[in-house]
Amino acid sequence: KKILNFKGEIGVVADTYWKDYWTARLGNWKDDSESFTFDLQDKITGLGKPNPSEKEMDARYVGIIKFSMRILPKIRLLYQKEAKFFWETPWYNSESFKKAYMTDFLKFLIDKNLDVRVIKIKKGWIEFDTIEDYEKATKWLEEGSLKRFINLDE
Repeated sequence: KKILNFKGEIGVVADTYWKDYWTARLGNWKDDSESFTFDLQDKITGLGKPNPSEKEMDARYVGIIKFSMRILPKIRLLYQKEAKFFWETPWYNSESFKKAYMTDFLKFLIDKNLDVRVIKIKKGWIEFDTIEDYEKATKWLEEGSLKRFINLDE
């Protein structure tokens, strides 16, 4: 509902209650973490820095982004220009534009002064990257503890 109701140009979904889940999932919240900070107006001020301190993690980026129709032509032009010059060469934290992380592209959009805002959720997602992720979630479901990490009513 928060994603659908977001009226800004670029909305990046992030979980503000990420630490407990990330620790249970990986054993240490610092494993596979990237910075994600935003200001009082929900404007994203930093993201994508590997191995951040806890103060650099206001939330956890969950990989969902909403773009307004009005901003897409500008994003397309920016994308095409960067791809032309950096397709096979280093770009932000990635080895090339072709293999760039989405957080690098979001940082690029922020650097271009586009209005990139956080869409804050709390326990509204769960990640499945591995069979182990699935097995843990299944175990939590069977134990009745899954709502500790995902609660779509919040």
